[in-house]
Amino acid sequence: MSRSWYSRVMDEDFTYVNSPPEVPEYLELRRSVGFSPRSEEAARRGLPGSLWAITVRARDGRAVGMARVVGDGGCSYLVVDVIVSPDVQRRGIGSELMRRLDSWIDREVPDGAMISLLADAPGRKLYEHHGFAYTAPESLAMKRLVDRRAQN
Repeated sequence: MSRSWYSRVMDEDFTYVNSPPEVPEYLELRRSVGFSPRSEEAARRGLPGSLWAITVRARDGRAVGMARVVGDGGCSYLVVDVIVSPDVQRRGIGSELMRRLDSWIDREVPDGAMISLLADAPGRKLYEHHGFAYTAPESLAMKRLVDRRAQN
């Protein structure tokens, strides 16, 4: 897959940069919205492996939003880290992130592929608007979190 998604587009007060944020920015964005923490090592390993990623920057250069897709590039895709910093929410950034995700899916994802996500309460209507539907009762999300600190 080409790296043509590394482009910049201006949108009034925000710039949409088609690449993942830097590790410290990623960790701070997750913290700002109350997402479960990730280690610096996990972020350093994971962010470059994104199939698609976008970072929203304010005029001052600060990362205020992001979204990414991970997966195998053919059969299975997972939308993760759809985040808009609380201080700039309700300005259409989440909708624009999803619009750009839809555009990427239309260009890059083959027929028959499964695109999934875990929908926390605040984003459910947004995701439904962009074609995502609940899978229950046929299937339910499950998770396993690695936390070696809890084992010591």
